[in-house]
Amino acid sequence: MEFYTLEDAQYLQEYYSGKVIGKAIEPSMPDCLIKYIDLKKEPFTENMYQVVAFGEVGKGNIIPRRSIHLMAFNLGLPDPMSVLKNRDQHLNNT
Repeated sequence: MEFYTLEDAQYLQEYYSGKVIGKAIEPSMPDCLIKYIDLKKEPFTENMYQVVAFGEVGKGNIIPRRSIHLMAFNLGLPDPMSVLKNRDQHLNNT
């Protein structure tokens, strides 16, 4: 599981939410659609967060969660470190 600063975690949450909500959480679970992406504070790390996609099967049954790294891989999206690197390069060029 990857850990991020609050700023990076919020950026990743915003970046991926528009791209993955309503899609299958992984290929082997086509009926489990991504409902939302949330931040999870890690109690044993100082100000570090996980970014997690939560799936739903049926109405109101929130079940599996996946790290955004695995979710991005399963959906063919850029991995979180690439997303953050591109953001940083863009900020440095402005």
